[in-house]
Amino acid sequence: MHHQPNTDWVARPKAAFHSLQRDAIAQETWIMDGNYSGLIAERLARATGAILVDEHYTLRFAR
Repeated sequence: MHHQPNTDWVARPKAAFHSLQRDAIAQETWIMDGNYSGLIAERLARATGAILVDEHYTLRFAR
């Protein structure tokens, strides 16, 4: 949702991205990946569960 389709990772305007996320989490079921911290409160307020991956950052970068 954050990046525009068919582009080389061009970000959407902030308002458009926020609107897409709000539309997505308004659905009955959804799964979302990402760490956009500015929007996490809205997601967590509607979530029924969360999976947190807690591993060292060097291990993530190595993969």
